[in-house]
Amino acid sequence: MDKQRTFCLFLSYVGTFFRGSQYQLPPLKTVQHTIQNALESVLQVERKVPVRLASRTDAGVHAVVNVASFSLFMKTRVTRSLVTSLHQQLNQYLLQSSECLRVTDIKLVSEDAKAFDCRRSVTEKCYVYRLGVVPSHVGMLEYINKMDAFEAGMIGLTK
Repeated sequence: MDKQRTFCLFLSYVGTFFRGSQYQLPPLKTVQHTIQNALESVLQVERKVPVRLASRTDAGVHAVVNVASFSLFMKTRVTRSLVTSLHQQLNQYLLQSSECLRVTDIKLVSEDAKAFDCRRSVTEKCYVYRLGVVPSHVGMLEYINKMDAFEAGMIGLTK
């Protein structure tokens, strides 16, 4: 018998190339749309895998950590190796698709899909606003790469 299981994704992304994090019509390039497409491709499912995000970001806004969740009906037991494999396959798909989005962690949060909702179950949020002034001689892509390197050092501080 299929059992619905809920997973939590921890995401990190450079928002420069996204039109925000939440799904928008017509399907614009958003974080939610991109991760949903990645899941559907990796899992090789024919129906949509609804993805929920814990919080929203506007177009062009980066996130060191954002949380998403999705549920699947599965016959098999969820093992650590299955979760690790899904994590690796999602990042491989995103890398091959040249997406500025990475899954930093995946956790099985509930065998009962109604027990966890990433938006309603959140107990705390932290927003950090950084404004960068880019000298005219520095290209935008170079600036983004420098910000990425800086933020890579910050990721360990968020866990």
